[in-house]
Amino acid sequence: MVFGYNDYRNYLRDFFLKQKEESGGLSMRKHCEKAGVSVSLMSMVLSGERDLSDDALKKMMPVLKLQLDEKKYLRLLVAFDNEKNESNKEKYLSKLENCLLIAGKDLSAIKKYRYLSSWYCVAIRELAGMKSFNFDPVWVQSQLRSKVGVDEVKNALEFLIQNGYIASASDSPEGHRQKGKVIELRSNVYSRSLKTFHKQMLAQATVAIDTVPKNE
Repeated sequence: MVFGYNDYRNYLRDFFLKQKEESGGLSMRKHCEKAGVSVSLMSMVLSGERDLSDDALKKMMPVLKLQLDEKKYLRLLVAFDNEKNESNKEKYLSKLENCLLIAGKDLSAIKKYRYLSSWYCVAIRELAGMKSFNFDPVWVQSQLRSKVGVDEVKNALEFLIQNGYIASASDSPEGHRQKGKVIELRSNVYSRSLKTFHKQMLAQATVAIDTVPKNE
């Protein structure tokens, strides 16, 4: 089922493989020809060399035989992957989350993306390992140095607690707020979030060179 995928390319690869195994050897070429989609284009899409266009996706839909909610989810996966603007990606991410929520599916991939794509979420989690850590958003904001709003910090703290990245003040001894949660990166969605995180941290490092005193 498509809801189990966070990367549309992985879904299409598995679809073609399953069809070949279950339909007497019906190949990707046959499916593409039936849909009117270039086989060479689909090969480049699956290898990551090209993005899947809206037109090609529309042509493939009858072949995929998805339900309406599954079609919506797949369209959003493609749109999310193709989008370059981070603000627009967040909008698609919220829509994907809503689709999964309605379908009663696992939201862990969305949560991991949100964690890694916000540098200050990662930074706050590291701060939570300090004995002097304070849940006051104003205190946390002062420790981050960079311009992050108090409301953003407050939302980040709530997100980290709700999703098991740090323990709340009432659930753990002082100085042991950080939880040893392992972040597994197994899909294109995760790798994209990691790239975003690295870009953000490089930007923070560039600012720090000019603003942080040399003795700190």
